[in-house]
Amino acid sequence: MKKLTLLVITLCFIFISNKSFSQDWLPKPVKSAYLDAMLGTWTSLPYEFMGNTSTEVVTYKMILNGQFLEIDFKSSDGKGFSYEGKEILVPSPDGSMKGTYYDIMGKEKSTSYTASADGSKIIFKSGSTIGEGTREIIIDGDTMIQNASFVMTNDTGSKSPEQKITITFKKSE
Repeated sequence: MKKLTLLVITLCFIFISNKSFSQDWLPKPVKSAYLDAMLGTWTSLPYEFMGNTSTEVVTYKMILNGQFLEIDFKSSDGKGFSYEGKEILVPSPDGSMKGTYYDIMGKEKSTSYTASADGSKIIFKSGSTIGEGTREIIIDGDTMIQNASFVMTNDTGSKSPEQKITITFKKSE
């Protein structure tokens, strides 16, 4: 009788254990056509900004089981000044994203984005703790054009004049 009871308990344990671990416990990676089009490393053509000619390299990759978008940003003006930033975004399948941006200046900026598509254009509207703006991103194969318009807000709350810039990138990976 003891052997039969032990056998029944063992079989019940195996059955329950097998069923309880048979389902995935990790969430499925976020799938988004907007994100898929951006993934990889992009290098800009030289562009003028605030009186300097700069180039930048931006790498977009999904991290941590595809739940977050990590953006690494490096810019250089060729005269010794370089800038680096990192943004971690939490994307949603509907195209909205929220995240935080960090840079070498030691500032942390909360950001939010809403993405939409218009033909071959991907349009991001953004807002952050340092300003607001829009970024129209047009991706055609290995070329990405970013048309950005933004107003920055300083620590006292005053706003800069609106600035506009167009940057062309080529995909390098």
